[in-house]
Amino acid sequence: MAKKYLIALNDGHEMETPGKRTPPLTKDLYIKGKLVRKKGQVIKENEFNKAVVNYLEKALKRCGFDVLLVAAGDSDVSLKTRVSRANKANADAYISKHYNAVGGKWQSKAKGLVTIIHYNSSNTSKVLAKNVHEELWKLHAGHKCTNYGVRKDTDVSGFSLYVLRNTKMPAILTESGFMDNLTEAVDMLDPTFQKADAEGTCKGICKTFGVKYTPPENEKKEEKDDNKNNESNEINTDVKYIKVITKELNIRSAASWDDDVISGTVKKVKYLQ
Repeated sequence: MAKKYLIALNDGHEMETPGKRTPPLTKDLYIKGKLVRKKGQVIKENEFNKAVVNYLEKALKRCGFDVLLVAAGDSDVSLKTRVSRANKANADAYISKHYNAVGGKWQSKAKGLVTIIHYNSSNTSKVLAKNVHEELWKLHAGHKCTNYGVRKDTDVSGFSLYVLRNTKMPAILTESGFMDNLTEAVDMLDPTFQKADAEGTCKGICKTFGVKYTPPENEKKEEKDDNKNNESNEINTDVKYIKVITKELNIRSAASWDDDVISGTVKKVKYLQ
């Protein structure tokens, strides 16, 4: 019987982690014709990270992997706890999903994909990073952005990253775009992009461990579920109308037919073009 591998998944940061969000949007954001974020609002990095990890969990399980979510739920989980959970479970790999940024203002220079490993990582970590990065780059190749490749954490940030330094298994951290680049920020809430990122990551993991990749089935059903799961992001802009037949309507201060709750009246007037 083939070994069943355990993959630890980490959705980087939390919803309220300071600074981990886009600058205020300069225009309303529509996805597939639906308004999902208004001008002046922000997109939090964890909105992307958590969505991708959820899709990736499904993809990995579909391919026969066991999965450990090291930061399941919405409560804040420390880096130490995330790493400890993976180490105690003897996970075979640690995947941390992120979205990059240069600073707190919109910029147009930095745009693209980077996969990060510890500066003293194992050969398996290097192979895992290479395989995942190659699959993810297929999603970005036509976006006129930069392929930053697989980089050591000390080269990117100037210091080693906790989750890469303290995990006992092969570990990688992916940055799937720049959230302070408006062109890439708009992808963060797009279920199609989120799912494609997850499937690409899954393909790279499968290749690393010699597991056959099984593509998703029942795409239409999954897309319907995705839309349902993302309803919380959608802003309802529908305007409902009713036809008033009577010439006068009572305004009531409570749900009662008693006359003493009538606080006023509205009279029907002819609308002039």
